[in-house]
Amino acid sequence: MPRKTPRFDQPEPGSEKLLWIHVPYTHTEWVPAILTKACGNQNRQTFLDDFINDEHWYSKLIRARHLEPHARYLHWDTYWNLVQRRKVVEDRLRQGRFRPVPDDISKASLESKLIWRYLGSEPPIHIRRTLDQFGYPNLRSTVARDDDQMLWKRTKKVVNLRDEIEISAEADNTTNAKSTFMDGKVLMVDQLWLWIVDEKTVVTFFPNQEATTAEGKLYEQSNLYSSIYNELNGDLARRFETAGDLASLIVLHAITVLLDRTLHRDLQILRIFEESISILTEIVTKSFKRFRNRGFNTRPADYNKNAEGRPMSAAERDERDNKVARRNREDLSTLLELRDIVDELSTLLKLLEQQAATVRNMSSYFEHKGCGQAFIESALSRLDEYRSQVLEMRENASVAQKAVENLLDLKQKQASVDESRLARWEAEVTQDQSRSVMVFTIFTIMSVPPNLYKPAQPTHHTLSSFLPLSFFTSLFGINAREWSGEQENLTLGQMLYISGPASFAIIMVALLIAFNERLRETLWRAQKLVLNIVVDLLLAPVTLLFQWKRKIKIASGSKTNRPGIAEAETMRPRERRGLGKYRRNNKIQRQQSGEDIWSEHEDKMMVGAGGVGRPIMVDAEVERHRTDPYAEKVKEWGVE
Repeated sequence: MPRKTPRFDQPEPGSEKLLWIHVPYTHTEWVPAILTKACGNQNRQTFLDDFINDEHWYSKLIRARHLEPHARYLHWDTYWNLVQRRKVVEDRLRQGRFRPVPDDISKASLESKLIWRYLGSEPPIHIRRTLDQFGYPNLRSTVARDDDQMLWKRTKKVVNLRDEIEISAEADNTTNAKSTFMDGKVLMVDQLWLWIVDEKTVVTFFPNQEATTAEGKLYEQSNLYSSIYNELNGDLARRFETAGDLASLIVLHAITVLLDRTLHRDLQILRIFEESISILTEIVTKSFKRFRNRGFNTRPADYNKNAEGRPMSAAERDERDNKVARRNREDLSTLLELRDIVDELSTLLKLLEQQAATVRNMSSYFEHKGCGQAFIESALSRLDEYRSQVLEMRENASVAQKAVENLLDLKQKQASVDESRLARWEAEVTQDQSRSVMVFTIFTIMSVPPNLYKPAQPTHHTLSSFLPLSFFTSLFGINAREWSGEQENLTLGQMLYISGPASFAIIMVALLIAFNERLRETLWRAQKLVLNIVVDLLLAPVTLLFQWKRKIKIASGSKTNRPGIAEAETMRPRERRGLGKYRRNNKIQRQQSGEDIWSEHEDKMMVGAGGVGRPIMVDAEVERHRTDPYAEKVKEWGVE
């Protein structure tokens, strides 16, 4: 049987001892009207002059998110309500005006209707804020931070919207809402506006929790209005003397309603944070032990072997690498979770400090001991306990966070060490393979007779001659006296006496050239020098023949040529050869200089009009004036 609603007789006007006027929404436009109505006809003008003026009211209005409200307290809300409130704000800002009102807004909750009507009005309406909106008021959007609250991650579960939240069939068909939703609890920082109008009247403004069908007695314990109402009507022995005592009680309940007065497991905020830190600390400890106890391979060759000593398959190697990557990702996720916890605890600590400052400021109005002073002292005591507990949890979370950072740093260093060891092992393996190839090459050279090696284009026959067995094939194919039986053939000893030293000499020379870089450079220079000498010797007769023919042609031809031209023409081929050698040497030097910018500087490139590398033909008079510094003075004096 449902419980009957209790009846309360309405007192006659003027007979009440204390009067509490509460508005379940925080809209600044309603404050002057409510306070004016509450103060009565006698004190109305005095109240308007003292409170509703530029100094105490209009200059204190919060017109932006970065300005601080008057008072705050910690509360909670469902993630579904947060999403719906966010959607209403986005749609309202997108439309710009509140008319026309959409159908889904007209069928929504009263809070959604008020947000749609008064959002952007002057003076503004104050909607509920999340913990991150309170901690970071200058952020343009805190959606990503709100969707990652620790309380939501610890309390989220799939719920049926029809069972948890009252959604009508028409609204469901209109919005095409899903029947299931990943709902949870999120922390909110609400505002408490409180005025003591006279000795018996208190006016409060703070938001009310949106009701859901799933709320029970445990949820009702965290409702601030219900908590205050039950306190006022439950303890008949308690007597409140003034409105200040009632205001102190309201402040005490606002501070302790969520942290002390609820027994629901999903709303025990400090316990959830403490459990989360303990779980993450245990994960960090296991990660450290796993890192310490992991296998250490003394030989890099054992890296790709399983516990039984057999080589791993490709699938096993992929599974091992994926497992290591997953563990590293888990450690990184642990670090991020700890950072979120430290950040949220810092925001809670900021809220507690601001609450303590507000309560201390309020305590200065109580000059005598009484219920109000007791409530204030109790609130300050609870705030100190909350602050100590939050500080301890933040310290533990910071220690765990530093431990994870050190673990990730150690893993990075260990990965670098393993990578260097594997690189060194691969270099050693490559060096061993190079030595094997070298040994095979030396064995091949020693196994093949010198007269069978031909440095021509390799074919099938020449490639097969490099096989070690080709030596024995060639050896038994020799017409030796021991094998052929003919006396005119040389014996095997005579052949080895001739070919052995020759092969040994050729092999030693080849090895010296292969392993001595200085010797190779000397041989290369000697080869170039010999080739130049041979080319000059072969071309000298031809050059002399052309010079002789040119002399005859010049002598029989023009006699007007200046003397000495034939000699100059005779010297030009030799000069050209010298200049060609000079150019080749310059080209080699330029290649060796590389990117030397100073060698190409304009001060280093003084060349004549004939071009780079060409001799400059200077007139004798010009040369004389250039070499004789007094030639110009002598010419001025008229001396020839």
